[in-house]
Amino acid sequence: AAQSLLLDPVLEAVGLGPERLFMVPGNHDLDRVYVEDMLPVKLQSPLSNTDQVAHWLADEARRPRALEPFRNYVAFISDYTKQTDPAYASRMKLPSPAGMVHLLGLNTAWMSGREASDERTLILGEPQIHDGLKWLEEGDIRIVVQHHPFEWLVDFDRHQVEHRLHQGSDFLLWGHEHSPRLRLVQGPGMDCVTVPAGATYERRRADNPRYVNAYNMTSLDLDSGQGTVFFRRWGETRAQWIADTETIDGGHYSFPLPKRIVSGQAEATLRRSESAAERAGQRYRELLLKSCDI
Repeated sequence: AAQSLLLDPVLEAVGLGPERLFMVPGNHDLDRVYVEDMLPVKLQSPLSNTDQVAHWLADEARRPRALEPFRNYVAFISDYTKQTDPAYASRMKLPSPAGMVHLLGLNTAWMSGREASDERTLILGEPQIHDGLKWLEEGDIRIVVQHHPFEWLVDFDRHQVEHRLHQGSDFLLWGHEHSPRLRLVQGPGMDCVTVPAGATYERRRADNPRYVNAYNMTSLDLDSGQGTVFFRRWGETRAQWIADTETIDGGHYSFPLPKRIVSGQAEATLRRSESAAERAGQRYRELLLKSCDI
């Protein structure tokens, strides 16, 4: 149903195939019955320290047990998009005018369902970002995608991962809050744009304004060094998607691109210009040799 009612129509609208779709798991992709009935007892309760996290995530023999509740999600995504490792530190490269885009997808939901509320009990896990951040460094544009905001992580895990992800990414995207907005995170070694997303639900009409159907689109203008987020929501009165002027006047917000992207684009333009000059010089020398006796 997700494929036929949502994913296929969206891909058709933007003219892309499923191999260009990049997804990360959330708390609704985890089989909670499987957690209660099938997982080891030690994985049925919240983890309380980094050693326990490393025990399950850093060990490649134990990690598949911790991710087993996502087995149906993994089967669907792997078949539909061919995305590799969709439930853990998933990676994708995409070409762009600014160079290679590196996408790193993280699973913040692998410890969901252990308490009545997931808030401040979830774990992303330092082992999940260790190799991914090194891989991101090779990208010209670096994007990290995760389902939960950092506020939903347990404190000891949040202290380990939040700062490093802000340092290692140009854009950090998440959902779950369903409150679309944007924040620029800047500081020593950090120049990152965070873009939380709205959500599309199984119902048209929202009982609570917080649950209005919404989504975002982001456009990057490499020449001007500006990006724009377009906020959209479902307008029940008009029965169509409309600009989300409730979130922001005009339904869109422009922001400066991270300096690393702008400077990288300028360097690439300079390299192309130098390369063109070298080719012209070589051609000039060839013509001289053909036309001169000396």
